[in-house]
Amino acid sequence: DRVEIVLNRLESPKHHGYIPLPREYRSFFPGYKVDFVLQTDIGDLRVKVSSGPKGTRVGDPEAGSYITGGLKQWYEKHKHLKDGDTIVVEVIDPKRKYRLGTAS
Repeated sequence: DRVEIVLNRLESPKHHGYIPLPREYRSFFPGYKVDFVLQTDIGDLRVKVSSGPKGTRVGDPEAGSYITGGLKQWYEKHKHLKDGDTIVVEVIDPKRKYRLGTAS
């Protein structure tokens, strides 16, 4: 199981350290603000889905628009990424551990 996310308007995700999460892939990840591990080439990052409306309850399986937590360092290592590039997220242990990579 894996999803491919196309990065557009990449300046904001790089600056703020997040991965935009398309609505169609939301159920692939744990609930709102529930920590999970993202294995990367810079080490394991503890991340979560964030950016839900005010009052969103923790664990809501449909809320949230971004994956956040420690991703600025990952973007620093991947300066070659540009608008239109694709990242790949693979399931290692559903709702607990995933692997992040680039498709290019």
